[in-house]
Amino acid sequence: MIEDISILPRGGMLARTSAGSIQVGAIPETIKDTMVREGNVPQIFLIPEKLFSFEHGISTADFEFPIYYNFYIKSRKTILIGQKKDWEKISAVIKESLYGPSHPDIEVDYLEGKKSKAFPRLKEEMIYFKFEAKLGRAAVMDDYIDYIPLEEGEHFKFNGIEIINHDRKNYLIKDGNKNLFLPKDFIFPEHKPGKLSINSCYSPPNFGITVIGSGHGFDPVEKTTGFIIWINRRGILVDPPVNTTRWLKENKINPKLIGDLILTHCHADHDSGTLQKILEERRIRLHTTETIKKSFLKKYSAITDIPCKFLEKMFDFHPVVIGKIHEILSGKFVFKYSFHSIPTIWFETYFYDKSLVYSADMFNHPPSIKEIERKKIMSKARAEEFLNFPWHHSIIIHEAGIPPIHTPVKFLEELSDKIKERLYLIHISQKTIPEGTGLKLAKSGIENTIICNISREEQNLLDEKLDIILNTEIFRNISPLKALPVIARAYYEEFSPGDEIVNKGQKGDNFYIIYSGEAVISVNGNPLKTYSTYDYFGETSIIFDIPRTASIHSRTPIKVLVIEKEDLLELMKHAGIMEKAKNLAIIRDLDSWQLFNETILTNLSATQKTELQTIMDYEIIPKDTLLIKKGQKAVAAYLIKSGEVEISKDNYIYQAKRGDLLAKICFSSLYQSYDYDVLTKSPVEIFKLTMAKLKPLMDKNPGIRVKLIKLNPLNEL
Repeated sequence: MIEDISILPRGGMLARTSAGSIQVGAIPETIKDTMVREGNVPQIFLIPEKLFSFEHGISTADFEFPIYYNFYIKSRKTILIGQKKDWEKISAVIKESLYGPSHPDIEVDYLEGKKSKAFPRLKEEMIYFKFEAKLGRAAVMDDYIDYIPLEEGEHFKFNGIEIINHDRKNYLIKDGNKNLFLPKDFIFPEHKPGKLSINSCYSPPNFGITVIGSGHGFDPVEKTTGFIIWINRRGILVDPPVNTTRWLKENKINPKLIGDLILTHCHADHDSGTLQKILEERRIRLHTTETIKKSFLKKYSAITDIPCKFLEKMFDFHPVVIGKIHEILSGKFVFKYSFHSIPTIWFETYFYDKSLVYSADMFNHPPSIKEIERKKIMSKARAEEFLNFPWHHSIIIHEAGIPPIHTPVKFLEELSDKIKERLYLIHISQKTIPEGTGLKLAKSGIENTIICNISREEQNLLDEKLDIILNTEIFRNISPLKALPVIARAYYEEFSPGDEIVNKGQKGDNFYIIYSGEAVISVNGNPLKTYSTYDYFGETSIIFDIPRTASIHSRTPIKVLVIEKEDLLELMKHAGIMEKAKNLAIIRDLDSWQLFNETILTNLSATQKTELQTIMDYEIIPKDTLLIKKGQKAVAAYLIKSGEVEISKDNYIYQAKRGDLLAKICFSSLYQSYDYDVLTKSPVEIFKLTMAKLKPLMDKNPGIRVKLIKLNPLNEL
């Protein structure tokens, strides 16, 4: 028996009614769940209370692909029901996805502006894709969507059922003698990670590609297209699919190895994992054109309520300029604008004697391109970019999606066998690749990484060790010249899973930085935390000249960079490192890590938690102390470790507890004023975070600031 109300595997609630399925909210790839169910993709969607989940980094109002499906497959409109206040935000996202920028000015994206060879007539090209034969004209928003504003207490009747905005928490569907209550909170199912060996950590190649997903938005089996380009063992994310950050962790690919991201365009199946990555650990370097960046900011500012100016400050923007070589890591990239329904870039990459090309989403069909040129939609020079597509590269990643906005498979079948040997198809499902044609799908997964052996495989060991030191947080501000003598003496050690690296009670003579793999820190036999690439341990016993305070063993095969005692002490003379390390040791000993795991800080990475520990101060506040006075500037935040604390605001009294974070943080400025009083009702243990110290950490990890604003209930008191 099928239940009337169920939770979808990826998230969201679905109700079966006599008028068809009705869904609350939609996340990227949600259509992959409903396509395979009885009742298929719903026509009606109810808007959830929150349009974005900051816990998961995902839009809960991503209706792009259900809208496509209903319009192109079902020949019907999608009905969206929600409050009037949400329509402006949702429509801004949908317009950007369906139509792209309303006034695209891509002159800034070209080295020579409109004088550049093959400069696109972008507006005409985008209009070409909007024409609908069944309408006899270009499709407009009203052809795709009916938005029904429904305030609390109001109702909407549809095909014999009644949908009511019942109260603050629920929608009510009346269907005959059934009353179905659907909560407005978007429901995420409990995540169950796949079975992966804990005894393996991924070691990237010097040059290659790991495919995260190769499917398209309507493929219910495969993740949507996205991949990692590896250059000198460092990764560049390209159009990461939703939950890529989770995929990386489950596949033991350390996120610290990936600091660059290429965004080719702003369709949901290509941009949905980008903000997730931005909200994760450390700042990323975003590579795209000014035009595409603006579309991304417009979409995600609308859906998250993060001001556009602040959202732009959350990453380091490296503008792509067409006609100019763009360097990422040690690779040289050449970008061009694709032929697609919204602004999209494709690129070629060169690294030593190997290269790759990625088509991104494009309509590449020579007979059609010639006809489009004849109609003056594109110039001859522009048409030649597609007619002379560079098939010579070592690796060719080409899309083969659903025409007419993607390249038809039939055209790719006609390529030579030599090209097909180097050609990997993406944006297509396996079942639609004709057998016997020599065409192959780019298989996803680390085990299917496409590797190109470059002619210059040797690596400069000194540069490699320097890179490790400078990416280890505690040494980030040290001068490379001052570090070089110590780095030259540092050496590697490797351990097998389960090996003991550090034994509690022993003398500490070595300091360790993880190069690859994972280590588990245990106290009194109890696992406390897991460390990975660029995390470090062993400094406490050296600094205080005491025996090791914890045992550490390898969880996976692990490679560590070892710095001996005298060299570590030499390094710590610089840039205030010794003071940081001493404070870290003290705060660690006060059970702060366990406290983090009981609070909104639990989802921070091990590195971020360690960074917090280095800037926290421990204090005991006496009973009856006015810790915070209304009107006082919020120059510090306070994390409660123990004790009774009373918060007074107007006539409201709130009893704060262990794990509560007293803070006032916003997007517009650093120092807000508290609008409540805080009085200690007993002696209280707190960890104090001054904004002067917290700001640099939030600047390096913008996701921390967003979470402290959006997920901390006391921030909004």
